[in-house]
Amino acid sequence: MAWEVWAAWAEWITEGKPEVPRSPKGEVGLKTIINFNPLERGGFSRYMTLLDGIAIWGGLTGSISLLVTILAYYRDRAAIKITIAKDQRIIHGELMGYEPNKIYMIMTVSNYGRRPVTINKAGCIYLKHIGGFIFSDSMRGSKELKEGRSVDYAAEQDSIDFSDIAFFTAYDAIGNVYKLAYSSWLIRFWYWLLNITNIKTKVSAFNK
Repeated sequence: MAWEVWAAWAEWITEGKPEVPRSPKGEVGLKTIINFNPLERGGFSRYMTLLDGIAIWGGLTGSISLLVTILAYYRDRAAIKITIAKDQRIIHGELMGYEPNKIYMIMTVSNYGRRPVTINKAGCIYLKHIGGFIFSDSMRGSKELKEGRSVDYAAEQDSIDFSDIAFFTAYDAIGNVYKLAYSSWLIRFWYWLLNITNIKTKVSAFNK
């Protein structure tokens, strides 16, 4: 009597009959009972049709696909790392403008992500004052960093007041800013409050 069950099932789907299609023996056909509380015999249960199963399967596969897409995006995104090396000498760098007897600080910008990034400028943001400075090496042209590539920027170490640096920064071609925190967040917050207070004081004095 399997064909009778299938026929009743097709009729129930096409005509939207409220009754559950059954075989002459009283079998439920393609209806499957799902018991949400197996420990309780008379617990909550419901009927699930084949269409319900397809809908649930589609929802699961769609959610998994969305999760895989998000993970792939974060995996392939640009990932920039900035490192600082002090007390460095540059030998045989006279043709590039470096003197062998001077001490340099070298800032390295590395791309460990899969997406290429074009670095336009590199410098720092001041801690105690407004603004910052740009490395002259980064003014010589932009540098495209593919996966696993890096670029170095050097500056005379004696010309830098490290007590006045909040962040070392790198800027890409589309305006993103990548930062390396040099001073602690507590010190940065303290000087931020001082700068805000000084600005308010200057504005009040100007308005008077």
